[in-house]
Amino acid sequence: MLTDLKFLQVGQTFPPATEKERLENYIDYKKLFEGKHEEVYKNQFNRIKRINNDYTEIVSFDMILNYHQLITKKVADLLCGETPQITIQDENKQKILDDILNKNDVFNLMYITAMDTSRYGVGLFYLYKELNKGVIDITQPAIWFPIVSPRNVRKIQYHVLCIPRQINDKETELYCEIHEKGRYTIKYFLVKSGKIVREFADEEKTIETGLSDFAIIPVVNLTTSDNIFGISDYDVIDTIVSELEVRFSQISKILDKHAEPSMQGPSSALKYDRKTDSYSLKTGSYFVVEGTDGKVNYLTWDAQLEANFRFIQELQNALYTLSEMGGTILGDKENVNGNVSGIAYKLKMETALQKVSRIRNSMDTAIRKAISGCAKLEGYDIKENELIIEWKDGLTDDDKEEAEIMQIKNGNKPTLSHVTSIMMSNNMSREEAEEEYERIVQEEMEANPLLIPNPHIEEDEEIDEEIDEEKE
Repeated sequence: MLTDLKFLQVGQTFPPATEKERLENYIDYKKLFEGKHEEVYKNQFNRIKRINNDYTEIVSFDMILNYHQLITKKVADLLCGETPQITIQDENKQKILDDILNKNDVFNLMYITAMDTSRYGVGLFYLYKELNKGVIDITQPAIWFPIVSPRNVRKIQYHVLCIPRQINDKETELYCEIHEKGRYTIKYFLVKSGKIVREFADEEKTIETGLSDFAIIPVVNLTTSDNIFGISDYDVIDTIVSELEVRFSQISKILDKHAEPSMQGPSSALKYDRKTDSYSLKTGSYFVVEGTDGKVNYLTWDAQLEANFRFIQELQNALYTLSEMGGTILGDKENVNGNVSGIAYKLKMETALQKVSRIRNSMDTAIRKAISGCAKLEGYDIKENELIIEWKDGLTDDDKEEAEIMQIKNGNKPTLSHVTSIMMSNNMSREEAEEEYERIVQEEMEANPLLIPNPHIEEDEEIDEEIDEEKE
C-alpha cells in the first residue's frame, strides 16, 4: 500500500510496484466476470493435456462455468435488487431527496457498485459538481490509488485517481486527481516505458469541492486490519471453478469421442473394393472379431466416468460452502425439491444473507455520505443521520405463511382491519382503501338486500377521531 505521494514524482515507476499485483488481479477478475476463463486459467489449460485411452488431443475449455458472474449478480440482487426505501421525516427535505435519487439514478448506481464490490472487493462512489448541480457518480477501482497513514492503514489521507491515455507504444499521458477533504488537485504527467519522465507543472490546478469530506467514497467487501481494498468474492472459488471446468471439459471430449457409433462382427460382413484395395462397411466403423456367431453389432465403450461425476459433486458442494452462497441460490436441484415455505427458504439462504449484510453495512454508510454530500453541493443541508434507509433482503415474502403466524400469535384473532388489509394488498392510500371498502360493502348489500349493514364501516374513522380528541 502507498503511504505518501512520492510515487508521482519524476523518475518513479508507474504503476507503483506495490500496486501491480492488485491491478493485475483486477484484470483477471474482469476477464472471469466476462467469461474469458481460458485467458486466466492458462495453467489449468495446459494441465489437461491428458491421454484418454487412445485420444491424445488437447482437451479445451468447451464449457465455461461462469459461477463468478452468477455470484456477483446474486450478491447485487440480494442487496439492491429489491429497491431499498430512502426517506426523511422533513417533507421539504423529502422532495430534495427524491430529486437527488431520481436525477442521479442512485439505485442503479448502487447495484453497479455492489457488483464491483463483489468482483473487485471494492466499489467507489464519486461526487462532483456539474452545471451548478451536485452529481453522484461511480468510478472504477483500477484507477484508484489510496494513500494511507503508515501508523494506521485504515486511515486514508488522500484518494488519488490516475487515468492513463496511451499516446504510442512507449508513451502514456497520465491524468491525476489528488483528492483531499474539501478539494482536489489536478496534475498531468508523461510516462515513458513504465516510468514518469515529466510533470506538466504549468497545467496543475486545485479545485474546491465544497464538501467537508472526500469526494471519493469507497464501499468495501470483507476487510481486515491490514487491508483497505476488500477481498474479492472470486479469490476463494478460483481453484474450484477452474477444476470444475477441467472435469466438465474432459467428460465432454470423452463423450464426443465415443458418440460416433462403431461396429464389430465377422470378416464376412466386409466387402472388398478393388479400386481402393481395401475392405469396407458402409455403416460407421467396423471391427473384425474372429470366431463369432456371425452377428454384426455395435461396440460399446466403457468410459468409467462415475468417479468423475462424484468428484464434480464434491467440488460443487465445496463451491456452495466456500462462496457462502449455498446451493439454493446457485442452482443445486438435489437439495431443492417441491414447494419450500418462505421461512424454510430464508433459512437455506442464511449464509448468503449474512455475506450480503457485510457489504450492506459499508453501502449504508457510503450512500448516506453520497446523498448528504450531493445535497451540500446544491446548497441544501441533509445530514447523514437524518436519512432513513429501509433495506430489503431481495427474497419474495410468503404472505400466507406470515399471516398464519401472526394469527397464531394473536390467538386466532384478526390482526388487520379490512381497510388496512386493502391498503397493503392493493398499494392504496387510506382514503382510497376506505372508498374501496365502502364499495365492497355496498355491492354485498345490493346482492343480498336482507344483509344487515356492517356496523364497523366507519370504524377506522371513529378511531382516528378518538385519537385526535385525546391529543387535544
